[in-house]
Amino acid sequence: MRSTRAALLACLTVIAVLTLPVSGQTLSPETEGQVSATSPTDALDSLQAGSWNIELVGQIGGKTTAAVVTDRYAYVGVGLRVAVLDILDPSQPNMVGQTEFLADWVGGMAMAGSHLFVAAVEAGLQILDISNPTQPISAGSYDTSGSALGVAVRGGYAYIADYQDGLRVIEITDPTSPVEVGFYDTPGLAIDVEIAGLYAYVADDQAGLRIVDISDPTEPVEVGSFDPQYGTVIDLAVAGHHAYLADSPYGLRIVDVSDPSHPTEVGFYATLANPSSVTVVQDHAYLTERPGAGLRVVDVSDRSHPVEVGFCGTPGDANDVIVEGDLALVAGGATGLRIISIADPTDPTEIGAHDPLAEPESLVMVGQYAYCTDGESGLRVVDVSDPVHLREVGHYDTPGYARGLAVAGTHAYVADSEAGGLRIIDISNPSNPYEIGCLDTPGQAVDIEVAGDYAYLLDGYEGLRIIDVAVAETPVQVATLGMPGWGTSVTTMDDRAYIAIYWEGMLIVDISDPESPVRTGFLPTPGSAYAVAVEEHHAYLADGLEGLQIADVSNASAPTLAGFYDTTGQALDLALSGRYAYVADNWGGLQIIDVSDATRPILAASHPIPGRSARRVAVDGKYVYVANGAGGLMVYLVEPGFKLYLPLVVRGM
Repeated sequence: MRSTRAALLACLTVIAVLTLPVSGQTLSPETEGQVSATSPTDALDSLQAGSWNIELVGQIGGKTTAAVVTDRYAYVGVGLRVAVLDILDPSQPNMVGQTEFLADWVGGMAMAGSHLFVAAVEAGLQILDISNPTQPISAGSYDTSGSALGVAVRGGYAYIADYQDGLRVIEITDPTSPVEVGFYDTPGLAIDVEIAGLYAYVADDQAGLRIVDISDPTEPVEVGSFDPQYGTVIDLAVAGHHAYLADSPYGLRIVDVSDPSHPTEVGFYATLANPSSVTVVQDHAYLTERPGAGLRVVDVSDRSHPVEVGFCGTPGDANDVIVEGDLALVAGGATGLRIISIADPTDPTEIGAHDPLAEPESLVMVGQYAYCTDGESGLRVVDVSDPVHLREVGHYDTPGYARGLAVAGTHAYVADSEAGGLRIIDISNPSNPYEIGCLDTPGQAVDIEVAGDYAYLLDGYEGLRIIDVAVAETPVQVATLGMPGWGTSVTTMDDRAYIAIYWEGMLIVDISDPESPVRTGFLPTPGSAYAVAVEEHHAYLADGLEGLQIADVSNASAPTLAGFYDTTGQALDLALSGRYAYVADNWGGLQIIDVSDATRPILAASHPIPGRSARRVAVDGKYVYVANGAGGLMVYLVEPGFKLYLPLVVRGM
């Protein structure tokens, strides 16, 4: 038995929680991240941050994953929100509203009456009231047992493709109080669902097409199936007596379902890339592909001999397509929504786009702005003066794939992979960034650091390149240095560069003479070495599945491991602030680790990230900025609370 009481200690300015074991034995506190101590001295050393307030207060952007259209408005899944676009002029789509944060990214959507039904992956079914089209508000929700990826609505029911948990049937007659009334556990992974007549047609991944009788929604029963044997069915459309299957990686399969108990393939069209979605309107199937393909228009008037009649390339991945009148709207993932005219199906042409910040590759905070590299979309500038209402104010599209980023003075330096090299961008006016200098490099530019007049650029397997940027318009390479692998992250302190090398460890380079860099020391790490940060005599590495590794670099020629903390996910990035290391831990979310004692780093707090993908992190005062794989840029208000755990040993009892 133990009792707990609060006492005001004269020598402390904190409230202590005192633990009293009856036998003098030390008992560990129940709260994660807190440690017990066997003496008052040890207890003082074990002061831990607990009861932290970590609150998501702002978010912008994300990958574009799905869309539906009604009248002049398109509802588009962008990261953790549904954005509302006015497409009256499709060449200039205008965002006129958006939802509050959803608890996960948008997998699929369906519309019925004045409500929008959203399959929000781990957050299940979200129901939005769109009676005011530009101000969608939450009406109700139902957290399904699996991962909601697709949704179809018929009558008073929503049918959810719930991935590992098959087909779920949700009664929605009262949208404010949806309830599950039936389910069918498909043999595969339910990715999408369409309703036609009395049947639900489920795209069930490697288990192919499953046809489920829903005449009694409370007792759905499978009546037929079609297995393509080698591919995976990831999307489908049903028109008339035929189902059209996006069968990755092979192509479009056309299946006769006039007898649902005996579906039969009658036609096939082989695609060049992986088919990702399909929509059928009259005699044309509109098929998207990824990676890096676009929209294909296939004439299916003769189901046994489908023929491609038109193609429109799109940047990035084409993930989903819907057709409304003469328009095809393609959800392009990291490249936003692409609007394509199909007035002539033989000549589909992009006429407009909505391309928000998608997936920040790097984050740099300077004053009221967050500068983000955004892969294929180049450099983004976000005004964070009001963290609750983030605004993108500037954009420059680099020629390659923007990865690493450094900001110094009025210039942003971008490591632009895939034919970009170094791009130097004038940001004196953040709303109008423009390129003023560049230097092509032979490798894959991954990361960059600027110190004084020199830029230190990691160029993939081509090693470290040191570039004189004193004259930004004409950068000049002055030195190179080979490395034992693929450099992922570089930082500098004093006269040394610290480089994380994937699957190898950390390389230390003497750059006292930037034109003659010299390898000084090397430290292997047990993990993947994704990112490095340095403060005083220690280097901190985000080491993938091996968590946070801390190196003593007081002797640069012989660095040693001083301590480590094994995070729950995959440590991809980190930022240092005060006594804490903030770790972007991929599916492990945000991990905040007390590193005041480098030999004994201790978890202070952790917080899950919607979408389970914390990839980059930056800290600015009490705000922590996290780049979320599909969810864009997220802002957390982080305020620590403190507790002290002291065991009391009662003698003479």
